[in-house]
Amino acid sequence: MKSSFRITAFASLVAFFASLAPAMHAQMEPTAKFKVPFAFEYGRQHFAPGVYTIKSNNPNLLTVLGPKGGAMAIVQSDSEPNLSSGNKVIFHKYGDRYFLAEFLIADRGDRITVNESNDEKRAEREYREQIKNGLAPSQVALTLLPENASGN
Repeated sequence: MKSSFRITAFASLVAFFASLAPAMHAQMEPTAKFKVPFAFEYGRQHFAPGVYTIKSNNPNLLTVLGPKGGAMAIVQSDSEPNLSSGNKVIFHKYGDRYFLAEFLIADRGDRITVNESNDEKRAEREYREQIKNGLAPSQVALTLLPENASGN
């Protein structure tokens, strides 16, 4: 009986969010585009090299869309009016794995930080164990593409 109730409740929830999808999609505005020359991870998704667009309709939720799909993850947004480092996307690097970490959008004064996934935390622990000298993970910063760029 409980199992049947759970299935019905889950199906109702899925139907509710599916009905909101067109309205939510219409509200989402492109935030930025970036071209990544290496594979990376975002949330629980693995992405191949390519051009990606970030979109947000909520200050705590970010969607990354690429040529073969997308993913959503929880983020923290901070306003930094004097952000002078330019528009960038930053990745944490552990060994040969890259994790999307942060967006800096200087012209809007936005710093968007991606919450670490369990996979990233595990990769960081493994990396630190391999290095055994307490080095911090390296970071890779890429410049965001102009709004009208195709990314080719």
